[in-house]
Amino acid sequence: MKARILAASIAALFAVPAFAGFSASGSVSARLGVDSRSGDMPDGVKDTYKSLSGNYVLFLSGTTNVGKGYSAGFTCATVSTTADGAMDAYSDSALPLKHNWDKFFAGGENYATNPTKGGFAAYGDNVGDKNGPFCNDEVKGYLTTPYGTVSVGNIINPMRNLYDATVVDPYYGNERAYYSLVDFRANAIRYGTSIGDFSFDLQYNMSSSPNQSDNDKTGDGVFTGFAAYDFGGGTMLGVGFAGGNGGEAGDKYVNPVGTFMRFKNAWGVTGKTAFGGLGVAAMYFSGEDQKLNYHTNEWDSRQKMSDAMLKLSYNLDAWTFIGIFGYEQQKWNVNGLGGDGWGGDFYTWQGGSLNGGTFSKLNIDRTSQDLWAIYSLGGGVKPYVRLNGIQKKYKQEDGAYAGQSQKLNATLLESGFMVSF
Repeated sequence: MKARILAASIAALFAVPAFAGFSASGSVSARLGVDSRSGDMPDGVKDTYKSLSGNYVLFLSGTTNVGKGYSAGFTCATVSTTADGAMDAYSDSALPLKHNWDKFFAGGENYATNPTKGGFAAYGDNVGDKNGPFCNDEVKGYLTTPYGTVSVGNIINPMRNLYDATVVDPYYGNERAYYSLVDFRANAIRYGTSIGDFSFDLQYNMSSSPNQSDNDKTGDGVFTGFAAYDFGGGTMLGVGFAGGNGGEAGDKYVNPVGTFMRFKNAWGVTGKTAFGGLGVAAMYFSGEDQKLNYHTNEWDSRQKMSDAMLKLSYNLDAWTFIGIFGYEQQKWNVNGLGGDGWGGDFYTWQGGSLNGGTFSKLNIDRTSQDLWAIYSLGGGVKPYVRLNGIQKKYKQEDGAYAGQSQKLNATLLESGFMVSF
């Protein structure tokens, strides 16, 4: 009896809006390939891996027109991916250096919990999150008015448009600096509007933990924004910013800062244009993660990061050729910021003449080349071939061996199919 009542209630829920102008839609995109990764690794570590590579995106949405220029709706995005890129084959033991708890310093290349075998994990996962629930990427409700759109929920913040609007496609790359510094996931409210060819979005992410005292929650939150101007003809220019208390470094969520007072800020600029069949896009991102030093009452830098990308694309009949080129720089300081017990775990060199040497300040330079050839068979099916190269330089900036460095190089060759419907 209870089952019949529940079934009738669900049917009524979807039937009533249908007569009130409710509409729903959904889409699925997937990429699945087989790849071979190889590179310069320490002795005794296997230097070639063959594995599964890919991702899927499930997008659901619904909207209803309530009249007089107002409408309400929802969106739900579920995304999962394997590790992406040539360096995903590197395990902790194969890297030039290690750190007890700070995994991202090593590169944040591994999205999957078992990357060498192609396990799936949440998109943008560089801090060890599991695959996550349904709607793991974003879920929100919104109200559109003649004066703009207001959204509430677990919303991807608009800073990601620095990448997504120009240089990154979920099939072709990932938003590295965004995920490292400003991938704030928490309860949020967002307002967006457009005036002619100009548009902007402003979002506030608030504390996501209900278990902290009200005093700990005070001031915890992050503002992010993105503004763009569409010049027409495939040309646009955009700028973004972020700033606020982001909780613990590395958290995907905005948490109360508690004893670890943190402040994060970032900005960026992006743009794209077209010359005949050639598309050109570029992006620059710069940000910093700071921690309050309780001895000096000043902010010390824990992480600085910049990320520059150039994307070239060309369409020739059923073929699409894409080249994405990136340069990323990270500057880390992990020891003793504030002397409150947070620091003390140093970086340690592994292997070679520097083996066992420890230090707290690290610079990483990362360059990448990502080349794609994609052929459209029609019906949303596209076979592809991909060649990806990544080079990294790890440099010690303090301690007895300051100035010493080690390099990594890796190459990936991948082929498979993309499907969308």
